[in-house]
Amino acid sequence: MSEQLISQKSYSVEEYLALERVAEQRHEYHAGAMRAMAGGSRNHGALGAGIVTELTLMTRGTNCTTFNGDVKVRIDQEDRFLYPEASVVCGKVEGSDLDKHCITNPVLITEVLSPSTEAYDRGRKFMLYQLLPSLREYVLIDQNRPVVSTFYKNDQGIWESYFYAGLEDQVEIRSLGARINMAILYAKVEDLGPVFDPQEEESA
Repeated sequence: MSEQLISQKSYSVEEYLALERVAEQRHEYHAGAMRAMAGGSRNHGALGAGIVTELTLMTRGTNCTTFNGDVKVRIDQEDRFLYPEASVVCGKVEGSDLDKHCITNPVLITEVLSPSTEAYDRGRKFMLYQLLPSLREYVLIDQNRPVVSTFYKNDQGIWESYFYAGLEDQVEIRSLGARINMAILYAKVEDLGPVFDPQEEESA
């Protein structure tokens, strides 16, 4: 989903939360700035629903809880409220004194990539998420081709990256000790493109 700055005004957290409670669309909060999150494509919606379903099945019967994209993540260090596509908390769910409905201790966060936000999701947003001490895994899902990237923080605190491609592959979710079949995840995606587009390679 793309984001748009809604005003040049600087909002307090209290103002942001009050507006967000009655808003018809979601907004992220960036240290005073409110950015509206535009609606996504059908593929984006299908993948978002799919990953929430898969994570919910993984966490059933465990002490972990899956949240969909309506639940904010609070990052105190940078004064941010961000909306991931899905997130998982293991153990007690911790909120913020500023907003009891957000979460501050996700173990896993996923995002579905859009052309307008891919650079942000891979770059600045990932950097912000890494400020969360609880975070162990970040999962990026391409909405137009069967490609998933995962980033896992190992026991030495080093982020390892993994790449999964093709409907025959399985995505390993290391933080939960489980796997996702790519064919199931992408089952409802329309006009799925190839893993590698020859036209993209020629223009590179």
